[in-house]
Amino acid sequence: MKTVAIAQARMNSTRLPGKSAMLLCGKPLVWHVLSRVKQAKVDEVLLAMPEEKNQDTLAEAAHSLGIRAVSYLGDSADLIGRYTKAALDTGAKVVVRVPADNPCVDPDEINKIINLYHHTRIEDNWLFSNLDGNIAGNGYPGGLGAEVYSDSFMSWLDKNVHDPRLREHPHLWAFERQRVATLHAHHEIARPDLRFDVNTQDDFDYITKIYEALYPINSNFRIRDILKFLGEKKNEQ
Repeated sequence: MKTVAIAQARMNSTRLPGKSAMLLCGKPLVWHVLSRVKQAKVDEVLLAMPEEKNQDTLAEAAHSLGIRAVSYLGDSADLIGRYTKAALDTGAKVVVRVPADNPCVDPDEINKIINLYHHTRIEDNWLFSNLDGNIAGNGYPGGLGAEVYSDSFMSWLDKNVHDPRLREHPHLWAFERQRVATLHAHHEIARPDLRFDVNTQDDFDYITKIYEALYPINSNFRIRDILKFLGEKKNEQ
């Protein structure tokens, strides 16, 4: 059951172009994502990119961590296609999806959703996720965990899903059919009002404040450290 975490990244984001290469505490955002994912209990981490001209920074960030970066031909918005090719390329039986704009992704929470996948008997074509905020009322902040697919489910999506909207967002097919399994966040980190992904400059500025406060002290900070910082900051206001 080879488990591979596949992080998706591209430079030509429509809302915040180049965000994956923007610097957080001197390192590209994608470097921090990969560094944190690498701490999870997976057999391999892969950076999957579309074929673009200006992606050297992303590849170099991955290589500096000993992580393979692969460019895949095809529509840059076709994430189902990219993940399916990456799964075949790595021989993954379990695919762990992590967007590369989640710089606070928590390895401990990735491990929890992987464990749920392995210990849950369920019919085919189900998604396991604690990635988005408050899935089925689970209390999770957004951008903290991951999505888990079997290789057969990913392959099935690639063969059967043709709507470009669904191919750009691999989880939507399962969400719209209520075929999503999740787990409840521990009460100490249950903050569905928060999210830690980067889509806009304001998001990046928010994450920068978190990193500048925590990263120099502990580069492996976790969600409890973030919540403690945010609570202290709120009390100061």
